[in-house]
Amino acid sequence: VASQEVTKCSFLQSQGLHKIGIWTYECRCEQSVALSNFL
Repeated sequence: VASQEVTKCSFLQSQGLHKIGIWTYECRCEQSVALSNFL
């Protein structure tokens, strides 16, 4: 399940949708959120 979440996060990031609007709730992986804070 974790690998699917990472893939989903990677996809959303590549589409520029990560952490935007309703897509914030589509990605629940802590690591991706932490990484986005550093960008």
